[in-house]
Amino acid sequence: MLSIAILLPTLVLFGLVYTSTSEQTDFADLEHQGIEYLSSLLPVEIALIDAQAAAVAGQQVPRENLNRAVETATTTNAKLGASLRTDERWAEVRAKIEALPDLRSTGAQDVYNAYTEVTDLLLALIEKVRTSSNLVRDPDADTFYLQDAAAQELPEAIAAAGQLADLAVIVAGKPAAEQQASTADLLSQRSALASNASDLADGVRLAVDATGSRTLGANLLSRLDRFRKVIDALIPSTSLLQGRTAAVDLQQIARTRAEAQTAAAELSQAMLREIDLLVDARVSDLNTRLLLAAGTAVLAVLLLGAGLGLDLLGRRRPRAGAGSPPVPPVEVTPVSAGLPQESVSGGRHAWPPPQSGAPPVPAGVAAGPPGSPDPSLAQLAQWEQFGASR
Repeated sequence: MLSIAILLPTLVLFGLVYTSTSEQTDFADLEHQGIEYLSSLLPVEIALIDAQAAAVAGQQVPRENLNRAVETATTTNAKLGASLRTDERWAEVRAKIEALPDLRSTGAQDVYNAYTEVTDLLLALIEKVRTSSNLVRDPDADTFYLQDAAAQELPEAIAAAGQLADLAVIVAGKPAAEQQASTADLLSQRSALASNASDLADGVRLAVDATGSRTLGANLLSRLDRFRKVIDALIPSTSLLQGRTAAVDLQQIARTRAEAQTAAAELSQAMLREIDLLVDARVSDLNTRLLLAAGTAVLAVLLLGAGLGLDLLGRRRPRAGAGSPPVPPVEVTPVSAGLPQESVSGGRHAWPPPQSGAPPVPAGVAAGPPGSPDPSLAQLAQWEQFGASR
C-alpha cells in the first residue's frame, strides 16, 4: 500500500510534465516553421527593393534575383502556408510582384508608389508569419527581443532605407519649384529609417544582455555596427539645406544603398540563425526534463514491482516445521533410590531390620517424624513381594 501511495503521485506528476513538455515542444516547432518562412521572405524584400531602385533610376529591372526569391518563397509557402495560414496573403503578394511596371510605361513616382504598395503587403505578410508562428509570444527574453528585431525592425529598416534613397532620387530629378512639395515626404522617410535603426540596435542589445548564449553577441554586434554605419552614411546623403534638398550624388546613394542591402542580408541571416539555435536549446532542455521525468516514473514502477514481488514470494514460502505433527513434551519420570550396596543372602528377609536401636535411614531417604511408618520397612515389603512372585 505504501508503494502504491508513492507510485500514484509520481505517475500524476509525470503526466503533468509530459503534457506541459508536449505543448511547449509544439510551440517551438511552430516557431521553427516561422523562422524558415521568414528566411525565404527577407530575400524577396531585398530583391524587391533592388528592383525598385533600378526602376526608379530608369534602368533595366533585374528580375532574375527577384524571380528566384519569389520561387523559393512559393515553395516554402506550399510547405508551411497551411499551418501558418499565409496562403491567401502570399498569393496576393506574388500577383502584385508579377504585375509591377517598369519605367518605360509609367513615371518614376508611379513606379515608386507601385513598389511601395507591394512592399507594404510584404511587410504585412512578414508580420502575419511572426504572429502565426508564435514568435511574437516567445517566453524567453533573449529570443523575444531578437525576433522583434529580426522580423519587425529589420524588415522595416530595409524598406525605409530603400524608399528613402529612391525618394531622394525622385526629388532630385524634379524642378526646384517642385522639390519643396516633396520635403515632408523626405523628412518623414528619414525619421522612419532612423527610428527603425535605433529600435533594431536596442532589440539586439537587449537580447545580448538577456541571453545565456556565448555566441549571440559575437555573431550579431559586429554585423549590427556595420549596418548602422551604412544607415548613418545614407541619411546625410539625403539631407536638406534651408528647406530644400541639397544636390544628390546619385552614384553615392547607389553605392550606399547597395552596402545597406548587403549588410541587412547578413544581419538578417545571422539573427534568424541565432533565433533558431535558441529555440533548439529550449527544445533540448524540454527533452531532457521529459527524459528525467520518464526515468523517475519507470524507477518508481520497478521499485513497486520489486516490492510486490518480494511480498508475494514471502507469502508463498512455507514456514519452518509447517505441516509436521507437533512433538509432545517429554515427561520426566522420577527415579527411586537404588538398591543398597549391601545384599543379604537367603532368608525370608533380604534386608533384616537392625537388632537394636533405631533403624538406620538409607542415604537419600528423609527421616519422617516420630511415630510415622518407617520407609525402609515399606521398601522391604515391596522387595519381598517381588521375590515371592519370582
